[in-house]
Amino acid sequence: MSKEQVVHLPREGGVRVSQDATEVGEIRRRARADADRVLSEHWRSGTLPVDPRAIVAAVDARLAGVGERAGGSLATSSAGAGSSSRGRRSLVRSRFESARLLGLRTRDRVAGSEPRPSSATGWRHRTHPDEIYANEFAVALLLPHTDFVAARSDGLDDLGLAKRFQVSPTIARWRALQLDCAVAVP
Repeated sequence: MSKEQVVHLPREGGVRVSQDATEVGEIRRRARADADRVLSEHWRSGTLPVDPRAIVAAVDARLAGVGERAGGSLATSSAGAGSSSRGRRSLVRSRFESARLLGLRTRDRVAGSEPRPSSATGWRHRTHPDEIYANEFAVALLLPHTDFVAARSDGLDDLGLAKRFQVSPTIARWRALQLDCAVAVP
């Protein structure tokens, strides 16, 4: 998307919101930087996959309630997920949602504000600034840059990356495209 292209968002409170690609790029850059900072401060073990639950506990235990009210859960666990593909999808989705909500809370903390109820609850269009930030933060948190590039260099495809990082293959592919380390799909 060029700087001249504009993304028109759904009406928010009767106001038409527009963003140019530069603004979207800045939102994504800020989300990645915040995720990197959270990882460096709170991901003590450095083991994969990143455990959003442990990071939430290190950042702010009060966050678990926010995730539960939003239909997700910041306090995720692999216990009870089972080995079925449905259980794995549920775990993957829960981990991603936890990371998204942690991202929104991190953004609010960096801005020095209390969590905005609309940030943690309610559906937003995927082009809304909150959604752009939350999704970018989650991807950067769950697939740390250095570890992801190393895994891709080891020859893992999207499915192998998804298993290693406990994310969906779509998220693994998105991260690869972001980092320009995607391999051609036959």
